[in-house]
Amino acid sequence: SSRRRHTRLQGDWSSDVCSSDLFLSSGLATNIFGFDRSGFRFWVLSALPRSEILRGRNWMLGAMILAIAIPSMLFVKILWEYSWLRTIEAMVAFVAYLPLYLVLSNICSILAPFPMSSQGFQPKEYSWKSLVWNILLTFMMPVMMGICSIPWWIEWGLHHASPGSQSFPIALLLMPILIGCTFWIYQQALEIVGELLQTRETELLKIVTSHNEK
Repeated sequence: SSRRRHTRLQGDWSSDVCSSDLFLSSGLATNIFGFDRSGFRFWVLSALPRSEILRGRNWMLGAMILAIAIPSMLFVKILWEYSWLRTIEAMVAFVAYLPLYLVLSNICSILAPFPMSSQGFQPKEYSWKSLVWNILLTFMMPVMMGICSIPWWIEWGLHHASPGSQSFPIALLLMPILIGCTFWIYQQALEIVGELLQTRETELLKIVTSHNEK
């Protein structure tokens, strides 16, 4: 029915709103090495596995993102008055999307950091190489959003192929599989990205730390 299609579009839009927030703020969120220079020096000079350093960073950033995203989705649900089913689906899809985003933000912070002024948000210098890497990597986010929309695509196809299945929350039932897949990808990618950090440490220290800093 038109009402069902309308609520489905609103549920998709709720997830897209939070994903768009990440898209627009990704340059800020992924420049963690540029902001926390002292912390970066401490951790990269330690003997900890680099994957564990990134895992700790991801827990910090992920908790902050969820604390913003979930209330935002609830606010949009109240504002637009669409169904709880679509709200829950959007929340679960966002949880599935988050590990992929964190991997991408790790790669971006390693390949394209900007050195920041002390206690400020203004880069000390601009690097066209970092800027291009940021743009290219950031535009991977719509691809990841599309992957996390697969349960809705399957539901849409099954509902059109078999109208009698429209009473079943097919997308919601498929979401746990999607979460399992994205977290598996996250675990596998974390080791690879940790090795990338290991190979880039010296160059990163030169980029994000001034030579006259103590």
